[in-house]
Amino acid sequence: SELLMAERLAEGARARLGSTPSAVRALLEGMPEELVTAPLDGEWCARDVVAHLVVGESVVLRARLAGMRAAPGGAIANVDEEEALEASGLRGLAAGELLDRFAVERGESLALLDGFSTEELALSGEHELVGSITAAEMVNQISYHDAVHIEQIARMLAVSAELERGGLRQF
Repeated sequence: SELLMAERLAEGARARLGSTPSAVRALLEGMPEELVTAPLDGEWCARDVVAHLVVGESVVLRARLAGMRAAPGGAIANVDEEEALEASGLRGLAAGELLDRFAVERGESLALLDGFSTEELALSGEHELVGSITAAEMVNQISYHDAVHIEQIARMLAVSAELERGGLRQF
């Protein structure tokens, strides 16, 4: 059976998009540099995650929404997250600068989204890997993606304290 395509925003999706920059800032501001730049399990560090969020605003969210509006039903290329992060040149920037950039970039994305009518949220494009996606589904995906990365950053910051809990580690 064919999946139903979402033509509306999920409950809380717009609110989460608006609150994510401040939520990420609240987690990272004032944290020691070594925590912000320590990779978790050999993967990204918290600073890399913020850089990834910055990149996603322009090359994923705004590009796709604008593309669906300009050419409904058009092709949507898949984006390799690691390649896009490397190509961005943002990886080495200080966390504070990345947080500032994320807030600005997300503001631009919200301005674009807020200009979409209810009918335009049903516009679609053909993603090269998953097939047809709507503008609403794209926004819902980013809302979900934000929550995943907020949780990831919180886990990264907890690692240093986890080992230092003594006998309380049993809880």
